Parts: sequence; structure tokens; C-alpha cells
Amino acid sequence: MGKRNKFSYKIIPEKKLRIEFWEGKFSLEDKIYFKSLQSKDPLFNPDFDTIQDFRKAVFTIDDEEIEKSRYYPLKNQRFYGKRKIAQLSSTPNVIVYSTLLGDIKSKELQIEIKPFSTLKAAIRWLELNSNDELLVEKTLKDLQSK
Repeated sequence: MGKRNKFSYKIIPEKKLRIEFWEGKFSLEDKIYFKSLQSKDPLFNPDFDTIQDFRKAVFTIDDEEIEKSRYYPLKNQRFYGKRKIAQLSSTPNVIVYSTLLGDIKSKELQIEIKPFSTLKAAIRWLELNSNDELLVEKTLKDLQSK
């Protein structure tokens, strides 16, 4: 039996931060499904910055799906907000996806998306401090073990 896809997240309102952990293979439909679940969380706020850990994830998204995904937030006002999204990845396909999607979304929404290979660089870009880095590291470990 193959390994199951895993998506878990934690919202930390006092830091105005969402932390997400992804593991497995994901399609565009998977990503939309998990994001819509997250948006129903009472703590969800579209203005919160986000760290998405994709280091154990692979996206099976082609160019057509990337184009299709650009319209999803535009049709769903629950996602409108000014925020930064730091995407941690060790695979080229996530970095390419992040870059293309970031270019699209930054033009039409107030969202900045940037890929990173290290948590430290992502923390710095989000302008968090060293105590926040420890909190994020602990949260990611907890999310992985769920």
C-alpha cells in the first residue's frame, strides 16, 4: 500500500501566521480542496502570512492547471487579502509552480509568493524573529507527526 497524502496546518493568530505541512503527491484539485477546508477554520484570516512546507510533496500540476488555479482565488473572496507566502521546497517542480503562480497572483491580488530552500531564509523574508523561527520549527515537527 502506498503512502497517503498528508496535509496539516496550524493558524497562529497572535503572530498573524499560517503554517502548512504537505506530504505526498498532490493535484490541483487536492490543493483547492485542502485550501477550501482551511478557509472554513474560524481562525482563518486571508491577511495572515503563510509558510507552506512542500519539502516532502510533489505537485502533479501542468501548465493548463496553473492557468486554471490563477482564477480560483479571484472567484473566492474568502482568499482576498494582503499577505506573503513563503514556500519551502527541495524539488524543482514546486519551485517552478511557485514562481509561475507567484507572478500571476502578484499581478491580480495582493499576494507575494516566493520559494525557499531553507526555513531560515523564509523566516527572514517574512520578517519574523529568532523566537518565531523556533516556534515555526516546533510547529512543523508537530504537523509532520499528526
